[in-house]
Amino acid sequence: MGLPLYYIHGKDSGPNGVRSLFLKQKLPHIEIPALPNDIPERLALLDDLIQSPCVMVATSLGGLTALLWLKENGAKVKALVLVAPAVGTFDPAYQTPEILEVFNGLVIPHEIPTWLLAATQDEVIPFVSIEACVSRSQPHPELHYFRFDEGHLLHSEAALNCLEASVHAAIRRAEQA
Repeated sequence: MGLPLYYIHGKDSGPNGVRSLFLKQKLPHIEIPALPNDIPERLALLDDLIQSPCVMVATSLGGLTALLWLKENGAKVKALVLVAPAVGTFDPAYQTPEILEVFNGLVIPHEIPTWLLAATQDEVIPFVSIEACVSRSQPHPELHYFRFDEGHLLHSEAALNCLEASVHAAIRRAEQA
């Protein structure tokens, strides 16, 4: 079978969320751990769970979790798919100097082939935050960046088809490495 494949879900999701079920239907071997919303707990669970090279798919808070985890564990991820990653927020409760410093330090690791799906009308994660993260991440030789004119969930047929195609492309790319 190839490298392990993990899906890191967002805050209001889980193993039974729409995207999780979609991915499980399309990729039955995908592992979808139930994760708490607490970032340090998520990071510790990923440390325990991911012991060998893998392909990672991460959405929203899962995207933030993945980018933070990759700072110490980048060698364990051979390809990455990010969907509306939480690299910023409209929520004023998370606009503290400390949190903004974390957001402003996030980059997409240039050594990891990455597929990024973003919502230009995102009501949770400011699209400008995703654009800023992409700009900070340059040059990135293998960043495949897709933008959809829709909201945070990215549940349109076009977005879900792109997600599926991106995961398959990430798997193929990781297996070449």
